[in-house]
Amino acid sequence: MSTPKHIKLRREALQQKAKEDRKYEQLFREVSCRKQEFKTYEPKSPYFRETQAVKSFTPETHSPNATAKRESQQYTGNLITGIATMHKSNAVPVLNQEDATEIANMRRN
Repeated sequence: MSTPKHIKLRREALQQKAKEDRKYEQLFREVSCRKQEFKTYEPKSPYFRETQAVKSFTPETHSPNATAKRESQQYTGNLITGIATMHKSNAVPVLNQEDATEIANMRRN
């Protein structure tokens, strides 16, 4: 009686794998048996980033008001009479007395 085909194929695959394993083992032995010459470690020079030189401020090159403090903004009109709080911290402008009473009533209701 002959051996089934699937068993023959499996056996051939195992033999092929064993052949490849022997080949790699032999290469590994050859590489590991080589004697290498000892080399002393020489560190490379460290990397330094090149930065551009920024000139400092001189009055001759810039206007004297270049870094002056801005004037604070202040409302000078007469349309808005005040600021009210509608809900939590929601600030609402008050234009006249009617708006003020409406906002006060809304907050209490």
